[in-house]
Amino acid sequence: MREKREGNQLPLLHVYPHYVPSEEVVLVGNRLALNRLKKAIEQALARGEAESEQLSTALLEPYSIRVIVNEEKCDDPFWLNLKLPFAELEDANPKALDQYDLLSYNIIDSESLKRMEPEIEKDRTESEEMTELVMENCRRNSNKDKNTF
Repeated sequence: MREKREGNQLPLLHVYPHYVPSEEVVLVGNRLALNRLKKAIEQALARGEAESEQLSTALLEPYSIRVIVNEEKCDDPFWLNLKLPFAELEDANPKALDQYDLLSYNIIDSESLKRMEPEIEKDRTESEEMTELVMENCRRNSNKDKNTF
């Protein structure tokens, strides 16, 4: 089925996540954007993962949606290590994987998670060390400023 498109219509789609458990996720989009999302979902169901064609917000910010199909049980490592999509639980498990981890490390299942765990841990350790260095410099500079006056 061909998408109905009028003029230079943008594929507008806003995704409003849920912030607390059991709250609805709301998608608001025009037909062009929703068909692009539908196409990505259908491709992911056929291939295991897919990325949508470019979508846009009303502020003309382009983005795409990555769709990953994972049929593992909810108590398998993949699902147990994913950050929950609720804002109120943001810091509940600082080692939980978020969408950036899934994309950066190409994690789509427990096998790819296991393969990438050493690299993830190395990157987290380096990040923590760098954060500590920056904080130490801030404390040192703060003490210098106090002694200046």
